[in-house]
Amino acid sequence: MGSTADVKIRDRLRQDILSGELPPGTRLPIAKLTRRYGVGPMPLRVALRELHGQGLVTMIPHCGASVRAVDPAFLENIYDLRIAVLRMIYEKCVLYITNEDIGKIAAVQDHLEAATEAGDAAEIRRLNTVFHATIIGIARNQEAADVLERNWILIDSLRARYGFHGRMQDANKIHRKIIAALGKRDGAKAFELARISAERSMHGFLKLMQSETA
Repeated sequence: MGSTADVKIRDRLRQDILSGELPPGTRLPIAKLTRRYGVGPMPLRVALRELHGQGLVTMIPHCGASVRAVDPAFLENIYDLRIAVLRMIYEKCVLYITNEDIGKIAAVQDHLEAATEAGDAAEIRRLNTVFHATIIGIARNQEAADVLERNWILIDSLRARYGFHGRMQDANKIHRKIIAALGKRDGAKAFELARISAERSMHGFLKLMQSETA
């Protein structure tokens, strides 16, 4: 996106949207945002365009930007997209993956399980991202990787808000099965496991959203 300052403003704005400080439907005029965040209009315009690309902000000509609702329908669309792209990723991954790659993925999983045991939420989120990013990188499809990165930014931000709520133990078991499937170069099996994990993640978020509105 550019400078570190620009990235910080984007991340602050995104977190305020996901935390509910800027509720769905909130208008986001540049003048209001400059007062709120104490920065000039240019980094805010860049941030709004990027958040629009991630689906968090709607931008209508002559009407400006506003916060989009992160509702169940939007969440399901995000996961539908992720699952569709992951199918292609795993099909490609098994064509290129080496035993050295599998060792690296397993090492990340070792650390992830240790972080889970320690209850280190920030490290769990970081290592969970590394686990998936390592597999995605092996597939040698940068365009698909870019789609999943934008997709993951939203999911990881929701993780920061809601946490894993005990689901990481289940995810770790699936990760081990994915590693085993990749070791056998069974892309279909690895994808099916990834699909199951993604759907369980989505349903977990949906339950948390429903509990907030109950």
